[in-house]
Amino acid sequence: MIDTNAALNDARRGAALAYFTNSKRAGLLVGAGPVFWVVACGAALILAIVAGTGSIVSNFRDREIQRSERELENDVQLLVRHFDRQIEDFESIEKSLAAEIERRVKSPEEFKQVLVTEEFHRLLRNKISDSVDFAGVNLFDADANFINSSERWPVPPLNLSNRKYFQSFKTGSNSGPVLIELVESRVSQGRTVVVARKISGPNGQFLGMITRSIPPDSFESFFSSVVPPNGAITLLDQDGTLLARYPHVESAIGQNFAESPLFTNASADGHTTTQLVSPVDGQERLATLKKLARFPLSVVATTTVAAALSNWREETRSLVWAASWTAAIICLMLIFITRYLKEQHRRLDVAVNNMSQALLLFDRSERLVICNKRYLQMFDLSSELVKPGCKLRDLIQYRKSNGSLLGDVDEHCKSIREASTAEQRTQNIVSTPDGRWMQIVNQPLAGGGWVSSLSSRTRWVLFTTASLLNAVS
Repeated sequence: MIDTNAALNDARRGAALAYFTNSKRAGLLVGAGPVFWVVACGAALILAIVAGTGSIVSNFRDREIQRSERELENDVQLLVRHFDRQIEDFESIEKSLAAEIERRVKSPEEFKQVLVTEEFHRLLRNKISDSVDFAGVNLFDADANFINSSERWPVPPLNLSNRKYFQSFKTGSNSGPVLIELVESRVSQGRTVVVARKISGPNGQFLGMITRSIPPDSFESFFSSVVPPNGAITLLDQDGTLLARYPHVESAIGQNFAESPLFTNASADGHTTTQLVSPVDGQERLATLKKLARFPLSVVATTTVAAALSNWREETRSLVWAASWTAAIICLMLIFITRYLKEQHRRLDVAVNNMSQALLLFDRSERLVICNKRYLQMFDLSSELVKPGCKLRDLIQYRKSNGSLLGDVDEHCKSIREASTAEQRTQNIVSTPDGRWMQIVNQPLAGGGWVSSLSSRTRWVLFTTASLLNAVS
């Protein structure tokens, strides 16, 4: 009897058998058993969870960005409509005065004569008193000389010929009758946003202009009441100069941002939404720009990417926790399953290696699946050569080479194949070169392959032979 402790030790080292190994595999997977495949499947499942979680997180992020962009676009659309109406109301006095002047005045000379009077000053003041706001109205002639105002009489000597809006009116480089510009006021002192309207004669000649001013604080005060948390709202003129912004950044007021992606990527209708690093505060922001329909202004609404993704971060945190717990549970299950399988394999290994018979299992491709230690001991074979994956002919040839097989190798293999193909159980008693007798039983398997068991029948043969000889004598 083989020492049981030695068999247990061999089983623990996994040296005897590779049970449940599919010998049809080749290369690195030839020895892959159930433990390997359980761990591989578990690892694949964990990787799938990681990949799935990553994909969901990425989709959630894209969805949050798109949602924030839609909200910005809606906000900008409302702001554009609001400012179109508000500036139109504010500029209505200029529009009506310009229309009245154009009816009464036909030339630049007449413009100066008719409008440089105290009577016209009172007319201007009455116009303002009927208005809902109190911003003054100022008149300038074709040479940019300050000639009248609703706020004071007489007016101080002042010339605005260096203003860009005047130069545009004078040269006719601007097709629209209204221009808006941020300037340092020479009338009221301080920074102000000028809304200027061109006054033209019957033949389109430039007669002068009428202006009203809005302090940037007025825009910023309104922005502060509607800006979302971590957001910013900016008002720019047509050439990209920043007129007002909330939160207020003093150094940005008056700067030109025409080279910003917001302007360079704008569509023909003056609308764009993009993600950029803000040139004002250096934060990564989502930004939407849209031009006003009736005035040369653009409104920009932005929010930080961090604020836009705040909900996404909460969802991501929950998903990562759920995925981590799931992966941890799978790992624990894999540990228990692999331990169970290893224990079952160890027990099977011990049982098979402690059989008195030799045991072989071949698959339908004639590759060895199982070979117990008894078979190796019976014929003095090496476990380095006789192991799972070994082909039938190679095994028989090895036995022939070490002198444990009588007869022809090919004939021996042929008889085994025929018995397997016939799907019939065969039982033979054969002798070995060293005088031993072996009983070989081959049992075909339904799915292909066969099981061979070998047991020593030397004593039985000798006893039977002796009995026959005694009976004859």
